[in-house]
Amino acid sequence: MRGKLKIFGLILTILLMLAGPVFAEVTDYQVGARPIGMGGAFVGLADDANAAYWNPAGLILIDGLSLTSMHANMFGMTDLTLNYYAIGYPVNGLGFGLNLIEERGQLYEYDLGTNEYVIRRAGISLAHSFFNNLSVGATVNQYNFTTNIDRKNGMAFDLGLLYSGDKYSFGAVARNIYSNVPGDELDAMYQLGVSWNPGFLPLTLAADLSIKKDISDLNKIVVGYHLGMEYTLMEKIQLRSGYNNGNLSGGFGLNYNGFQFDYAYTMHELGPTHRISGGFNF
Repeated sequence: MRGKLKIFGLILTILLMLAGPVFAEVTDYQVGARPIGMGGAFVGLADDANAAYWNPAGLILIDGLSLTSMHANMFGMTDLTLNYYAIGYPVNGLGFGLNLIEERGQLYEYDLGTNEYVIRRAGISLAHSFFNNLSVGATVNQYNFTTNIDRKNGMAFDLGLLYSGDKYSFGAVARNIYSNVPGDELDAMYQLGVSWNPGFLPLTLAADLSIKKDISDLNKIVVGYHLGMEYTLMEKIQLRSGYNNGNLSGGFGLNYNGFQFDYAYTMHELGPTHRISGGFNF
C-alpha cells in the first residue's frame, strides 16, 4: 500500500513539474449535473463519462459504455448558455473518452455594441491503468473562440492521475498545462481530490482542492474548496449536496434501465443556475 502511494506521489510531482507556468485566463468549466450537484468535488471520484472532462484517468473505472450531456442557462440568463457532451469507454486496460463543451453569450463593448461570442472546446482522452489501482490519463483539447469580429483556434493539454481503492480514491489533475491559442494563453489550474465510501452505507463523500493564479492579480494564488456527497436510495435514486467554493449546491439523479437523468441547482451571487443532464450506461 505504502509503495503504491509513493509511486502515486512521484508521478504527481512529475505532473506538477511538467505543468509549467500558470496562465492568465480562466477556463474552469462547471459541467455535468452530477459533479456540480456534489459541489464540483469530482476529481477524486471520476467514475462515469464525466471523467472525460474532470479527470481522464477515471475513464478506466467506467463499467461499459457511458454517455452524458448537459444544458444550462448560466445564472438564469437566457443569453448565456452552456452545453456539454461526453463519452467514456474502457477496453483492455485502456480508457477512451470524448467531450465537447460549447459556451454562448454576449459581450457589450462601448465602441462596438453587442458582440456575440461562442467558445467551443473539444477533447479526446486516453487513460491507462498501472498496478490495477493506479491509472494515468491525458486529454488533448481543441479550442475555438469566435466573435462577430474575430476568430481564434488553439490547443491545450490536461493530465490526470487516479488511485482507486476499495473504499477510497485519490485524484490529481493539471489543466491547460500547455496552450497555443494565438495572443491569449489559457489559464492553468491544478486540482487534488479524494472520495470515500464507507461500505456499510450507499454513501460517497468527496473533497477537492483547486489552485490557480488570480486573474486580477497574477502575483496571487486562488485556492478553491469543493465538498460533496451522494446518497443512493433503492439503487435507482441519488441525492446530492455540495459546497462549491463558497456557493451551495444540490441535486438528484434517477437511473432506470441504463438511462440516467441528473439535475443540479447551484447558488451564486450573479444568480442561481439549473443544470440538467441526461445519458445512458450500457
